Amino acid sequence: IYALALICFSYLGYKVFFTRYRITEPDWQRDIGRFGVLGMLIAYWKCWKEQVPPVPLSVKGGKAKADIVLVVQCESFASPSIFCDPKARNIALPVFRQAEHHAVARGSLLVSGFGAYTMRTEYGVLFGRTEAELGFCRFDPFLTAQRDQTYALPYQLKAAGYQTVFMHPHSLEFYGRGQLMPEIGFDVVDDCAALQSAPRAETYISDTTLADEIIERLETASSPLFLYAVTMENHAPWPGTPSEALGHYLRHLQNSDAMLGQLMKWFEGQNKSALLVFFGDHRPSIRGIVYQDKKRSTPYVAVSFPVKATEPIVSDLTPAELHHLIRDFSVEFLNMETKSGNL
Repeated sequence: IYALALICFSYLGYKVFFTRYRITEPDWQRDIGRFGVLGMLIAYWKCWKEQVPPVPLSVKGGKAKADIVLVVQCESFASPSIFCDPKARNIALPVFRQAEHHAVARGSLLVSGFGAYTMRTEYGVLFGRTEAELGFCRFDPFLTAQRDQTYALPYQLKAAGYQTVFMHPHSLEFYGRGQLMPEIGFDVVDDCAALQSAPRAETYISDTTLADEIIERLETASSPLFLYAVTMENHAPWPGTPSEALGHYLRHLQNSDAMLGQLMKWFEGQNKSALLVFFGDHRPSIRGIVYQDKKRSTPYVAVSFPVKATEPIVSDLTPAELHHLIRDFSVEFLNMETKSGNL
């Protein structure tokens, strides 16, 4: 009888709690102060479970604008200027600067995480939904991404006639990519298993090795093609003292720049229309290293081939806004509507 009374008391307390504190939007700093960490987690879990899925999009009449659309999500790619350490001042990223010179769009990507939350940036670029739209799903949007299928770039570009490929030289079990990516429209999901015996940049597959694999797929794939690649070389940990760790990071950063150079050179030698988008998914978090500021932004660049002398769009974008930029450059949609009406 005591157990039954405890259950009833807990249930009533639970109902009174959510009746009194009606939480309509996430604000973890506010709610930790009101409920404590455990109370906030319980409240947010309930709100997350009750959140209504978005209205699906119906994409019709799309037409591909390019032969190839290549998007590279580069692990921890950031400007060396974010560091106070003098050794960072001697690090140049010449290819990225060249890409910015030829860009149709460039600027800072306003990512939500520092040293983590890769999936939040990746989700924003792939799905184009803002954190405000995500509500309580924003903290790990991949958990509910399957129901956002029609918002995904591969889904929309596939409807426009693109072959769609996802490449990531790491286990696809992380964030459930192995199951999610085919469901949101990728025809091919490649974990680059053939590269596991290739020379590594310390722990992970090097960016330049991945670039070779990307180019091989570009050369053999039919057009039009949408390829989304996620790199791994510059993933933490960076070994040694803080200074040594920074040295490792900067060396890997230069390899990422070299990767971009391989891809730029290949596109320049082709007689194909293409869009190349390259961005960092978050800034690195290196223990003991002092940063110039507390910003979280990373650089992005979009280059259209054949390269033409045009004035670039210079704008700071959220990952969701970068999604729309990629889509607008890649597809001419004659009609996009929801089930309840036009967008």
